[in-house]
Amino acid sequence: TVYQLHNNHHIKRQQPADFHKMTLKKDTKTNKAKLQKKRAELVAKGINLRAHCATNNIDYQAARDLLCGKCKGRRGKAHDAAVFLGLKPNPEQIAV
Repeated sequence: TVYQLHNNHHIKRQQPADFHKMTLKKDTKTNKAKLQKKRAELVAKGINLRAHCATNNIDYQAARDLLCGKCKGRRGKAHDAAVFLGLKPNPEQIAV
């Protein structure tokens, strides 16, 4: 339910039944598969994500959010974590 200000009064406005579907970020199946593959790879190798991030100076929360699909890793710590985990190419190695 959304409250909308109209003539200095808050009024209730009904949302469409599929409102939650419209506001969610679009997530492709390939991206989900890629994240599942990366998580499985870490488990198969017996790698502890927290320790692995600590030894390589990567923000653990950013790496965890990436693997859970909560962020895309476009900038900052999340981008560094995405490059470290191999989810994105290293920008220093890309030929311009």
